Amino acid sequence: MGIRAGVALAAALPELPYACGLGTLSLMEGDVIGDPLKPQDGFIEVRDVAVDRGLLEEFAVTGQRRDWWLDRIRRTYGLLAGN
Repeated sequence: MGIRAGVALAAALPELPYACGLGTLSLMEGDVIGDPLKPQDGFIEVRDVAVDRGLLEEFAVTGQRRDWWLDRIRRTYGLLAGN
């Protein structure tokens, strides 16, 4: 969903003379979107996407890594909220 937001922002700009760095999906192990937003001829189609529950489960983080991410989210929220 993050790449989708970046694609929408890039598409909303009146002028875009530079690359946006949105073609990074190939660097990831996988995607939780059944039909991922992949660049074709240097462009990414602006369209809605839907999370595939099976892929979400397949790529779910567990154990210590999950705890690390949850702690990071809590700390970041605390900083943004002024706590």
